[in-house]
Amino acid sequence: MSAVVKSYFKAIDFIAANPDKAYEIGAKYFKITPSEFEEQIAGIKQLGLDDNQKMMSYGTGTGSLHGLIQQAYNFLQKKGTMKEKIDSTEIIEPRFIKELNK
Repeated sequence: MSAVVKSYFKAIDFIAANPDKAYEIGAKYFKITPSEFEEQIAGIKQLGLDDNQKMMSYGTGTGSLHGLIQQAYNFLQKKGTMKEKIDSTEIIEPRFIKELNK
């Protein structure tokens, strides 16, 4: 899994450094033009290592996956669609992100 995480960050760095080439590669995969690919990913924020580390850290706000999960749980509980409590520490595995800092 560590290799997958490292590859993701290499891809993010490549996209930032070579956007035209990255759009060309992505366009081939989806069988569209590079400009169509660029348009489709324009609103997607590519989270780098620092952002991922922040999101994996335990917190109660929207800057943490734990906080986001808790907010989603609270919303669904109020709507009556979620009864069972969710423990975010059981579903978030930060180990692979943390290992990249070593």
